[in-house]
Amino acid sequence: MIHRRAFFMMFLLFLISSCVSQKVFLAPSLDQVEEIEGFASLRVSTNQKTTRSRVSFLFLLPASGRIEVLDPLGQVHYQLFFVNDNAYFVVPAKKVYWQGQEEEIMDKLFGFHLSLSDVVGLMSGHWSNPGEKKGQTGMDSWTFLKNKKGFIQSGQRREFKFTVEGFFGQTPWVQEVLFIHPHTEGKLKILDVHFNQPISDMAFATSFSLRYSKKTWEEIRELLTDAR
Repeated sequence: MIHRRAFFMMFLLFLISSCVSQKVFLAPSLDQVEEIEGFASLRVSTNQKTTRSRVSFLFLLPASGRIEVLDPLGQVHYQLFFVNDNAYFVVPAKKVYWQGQEEEIMDKLFGFHLSLSDVVGLMSGHWSNPGEKKGQTGMDSWTFLKNKKGFIQSGQRREFKFTVEGFFGQTPWVQEVLFIHPHTEGKLKILDVHFNQPISDMAFATSFSLRYSKKTWEEIRELLTDAR
């Protein structure tokens, strides 16, 4: 009997400590969010290879974003800037950059189009206009399926599909999402996220364009290939 009581007490203490140690995720609704920042892990597979990266992200809604892909030592491998519908791909170590339209940069990297608002929608589970956005109709619009809680569980636009594998607590904010395209598939897992934190005035500055050399995408890709 004593052993049973001791076991019961130990089990009870374990449950209590587990509950206390769990972090409660308090997420505002998207209309209350001005800034999102955090870290994620990203796995991307193509026909040729699989790459795994650690990513930091910073979004100032509705139109500015910065994504940094880090090497195993935590140094910035390359940066993506989204500023006023323009996109920049920056390689600090080589002091070069590429400039294009917002949705081009994802197409160059992964083979499918995603805008900054699409990336925020994937993370937050909130889409400003799920049926049609930016004048898109028919096959260019998103379609979604929701779970029993009313959260978006999966979505598709043309050949790009995603499925949410996990949410943060009882919120629609996505913790883990799988995506698939005929040429690319992968998984994004949000490791840490914060909202409405103070940010530097230079967080989205594109002054690198005054110091770095502008390159074509083919030149950028060649530099990245040579660096491996």
